Amino acid sequence: MRKSTTLAMVAALGCWTVAIGTGPVSASGATSPAEAPVSPLAQDWGKVLETRSASLASIKFVMKIEPGSQEQEAEITAVMIDSKGVLLCSNTQTGGFPPLLQSRMGGMTATPTSIKVLLGDDTDGLPARIVARDSELDLAWIQIDDAGDRTFTAVDFKQGQSPAVGETLLTVARLGKFFDRAPILQTTRLGGITRMPRRLYIPADASIANELGTPVFTTTGAPVGFTVLQLPEVEDVEGGGMNAREYMSVVILPAEDVVRATARAMEAAATNPAASDESGK
Repeated sequence: MRKSTTLAMVAALGCWTVAIGTGPVSASGATSPAEAPVSPLAQDWGKVLETRSASLASIKFVMKIEPGSQEQEAEITAVMIDSKGVLLCSNTQTGGFPPLLQSRMGGMTATPTSIKVLLGDDTDGLPARIVARDSELDLAWIQIDDAGDRTFTAVDFKQGQSPAVGETLLTVARLGKFFDRAPILQTTRLGGITRMPRRLYIPADASIANELGTPVFTTTGAPVGFTVLQLPEVEDVEGGGMNAREYMSVVILPAEDVVRATARAMEAAATNPAASDESGK
């Protein structure tokens, strides 16, 4: 596959950008017309956005693409999951492509460099590094290098809830630099729950298809999970058993799986930092 085609495919998956989507609710302070009263529902959702956006960060980095030594600036959303400066993001968005994508990239690799974590109004960013990856679950963990005595607002996925089919769910992300990295809200409903390849929450529509690597909450703000890309094995696709429409979608990894994966990742990072940093590429 030509490199340009591969890059277009990756971009289409929302790997290096955060798409605006449709119908976002912004926390920028915009108000409704004076004659239109704000509904209790809008007030509740606005509170979720205001509260949960404090745990969001924009991750800015330079993606180094080989062969060819190309470099591309990129920015994605991540969520703080530990008050000491550990963030969760998408493995795919940070160059840890799953085997199915790797098989179509002709040996091309993408490595994030000069990673900076932007919190709040900070435009300079705090230096950070990827400390662990999980290619199977499409998760990557980023650690701020020198947090010092600072503590950060974090989402505790241990407080996660299991939603019912049909329940409204909310994702919170940040727009790019052009839109001042404003936090936005997207909504969907839980369309179903899978058992294979693992337990996953399936959105009822495509409204969060571009929200890869973002936390998902109930309408009261309780964590539900994290949006990930799940792809079949290379042999399953090449054998003709399925087509792209069946698997090219963003799904929600339940909160309890995020907790278990994080525990494994942090243990691996503490035991063998170098191996953890390179795994999943």
